[in-house]
Amino acid sequence: MRKNQFYSDPNGQMRGQMNQYTHGNGPGDLQGVSQWQGVPGGQKGGSGTSSLKWLIPVVCIAACMIAGVILILMSAAELGADKQPPTQCKESERQKTQGLLSQAPELSADHTPKSTLLMGNCGVVGTIGSDQGMDPNYDLFGNGDRRDVCEIVFLDTLADAPEDAWDVSQAQDGGVLAWLESDPDADGSTLCIAAERGVEAPQDCTGLFAYYENLRRVDFNGCFRTESVRSMQYLFYRCGKLYEVDFDGVDTAQVSSMHRMFTSCSDLFSVDVSGFDTGNVVDMYAMFRGCEALEAVDLSGWNLERVKNLSRMFEGCNALVSVKTGELNTVQAEDMSYLFYQCYALTDLDVSGLNTGQVRDMYAMFSNCTSLTHIDVTGFDTSNVTDMQYMFTKCTSVTGLDVSGFDISKVEKMHHIFYQCGGVTGYEGWDVSHVSDADRMFE
Repeated sequence: MRKNQFYSDPNGQMRGQMNQYTHGNGPGDLQGVSQWQGVPGGQKGGSGTSSLKWLIPVVCIAACMIAGVILILMSAAELGADKQPPTQCKESERQKTQGLLSQAPELSADHTPKSTLLMGNCGVVGTIGSDQGMDPNYDLFGNGDRRDVCEIVFLDTLADAPEDAWDVSQAQDGGVLAWLESDPDADGSTLCIAAERGVEAPQDCTGLFAYYENLRRVDFNGCFRTESVRSMQYLFYRCGKLYEVDFDGVDTAQVSSMHRMFTSCSDLFSVDVSGFDTGNVVDMYAMFRGCEALEAVDLSGWNLERVKNLSRMFEGCNALVSVKTGELNTVQAEDMSYLFYQCYALTDLDVSGLNTGQVRDMYAMFSNCTSLTHIDVTGFDTSNVTDMQYMFTKCTSVTGLDVSGFDISKVEKMHHIFYQCGGVTGYEGWDVSHVSDADRMFE
């Protein structure tokens, strides 16, 4: 049996070599045959014995040569049979298995082979990192258009798989099947993905469900095993109509990137991520960027001790009214630019749990939070910050903004830091002589 995995490299090729057959000192090897000696003369037997002394070795040598030829022919026939090229069926099976053929399948706790979902044809194609460097891929695991899907459901049994289900397993051995079910009352089909005792996710889930433009609901049903996943970046990228995701059973303990995980999920008004284990996450850039309908997020149980990039995390979350932060422990965070940019509906924000000691960039961090009335930044350590441009721009409703604790010794740019922001106190003693750009700080 082989491990069935949802493969992340659709063009992966088998590595390993076919057995090489070598000739050893086998039956057909005539090396080391001892020489035959005649009977020495001068012994009893007279001329009769002397006349026979040459005949005996000649007969013996001839017999040995005949026997040797027979053995050589037999050995060659056997080796020729072994070295015949494999049939097309056998070659096909080899191509379906990645890695060494002798690798034993990984077993689950109950000793059943794990089945892993195919990662090929992921949603994001091209250079990842900017919108301009990405092109949509609407391929539905090689069998349709993902724009036709309005719901995705994971199952832990193949019992209900129809005859037209297709193989989406890494090993291409039928371990994971997918099929579409039509719903006359819906605007699209339900994509079912199933394997016995659940589907194992690939380590790299980049863009796995990206560009499902009509997708409304995802139900993992506790059947999507993600304990080995390292990347969830772009996971639901540009699923503009998505409004519900059930993360039951999803394990994020090994995930290091949630970069743009929900970016442009503009209809997503609620998502429960309170159970996420974020202890290994390094990158949360633009995680919820453009989630225009999102109203509340609970991060109170998150540990962000390894996160370095929080830039644009909630940018453009226009309806966001509540962010539970708790003690986020952001001790390694370096970039908080645009963190809450254009969160128009926020009225109160507790950022006391943010550790900003390593942060270098606070550009537009709270810019355009026009409804924000209170924000306590007295605990901010800004000793390493170099850019504070537009940090509080257009926070028009804020009162009692105390920045007296700010260390601006390394700040190089403060352009428009308090532009159209009232109620600021504590800046009177600042020495901005070293700041290269302090233009229109209060205008």
